[in-house]
Amino acid sequence: IKSTLISHTETVFTLKRENESIIVTIHTILYTLCICRFHSEDYLVEVCINDYLDIYCPHYENSLPEEKMERYILYMVNYDGYTSCDYRQKGFKRWECNRPQSPNGPLKFSEKFQLFTPFSLGFEFRPGQEYYYICKYYP
Repeated sequence: IKSTLISHTETVFTLKRENESIIVTIHTILYTLCICRFHSEDYLVEVCINDYLDIYCPHYENSLPEEKMERYILYMVNYDGYTSCDYRQKGFKRWECNRPQSPNGPLKFSEKFQLFTPFSLGFEFRPGQEYYYICKYYP
């Protein structure tokens, strides 16, 4: 998975079940403009089938002016859409971070990397393929 034009923090947890060879990794990304480490670099996360990617949207509990609160639309795109940062090139909206003052805390979206999904909005992934996410900031 590649993501560009975002800032993030990353936390990786690896969980291993006793007496089994199942390893699940959870990759967590917090989208915000405040962290500038990856503004000019691509961000690559290598995942395996059954791993998860958790996306946390910006959240504000204080009385920050509405126009300063960050909002994003995250798109899954093909390689051309990724390199041109254009979601209209065979891309589709995956998630929308549009509630920065949610009373229940930050919005969280989870992507499970699985071969088959029982959910209509789920996405099926194939080993060895690259998948690209980009985001569009809007005030």
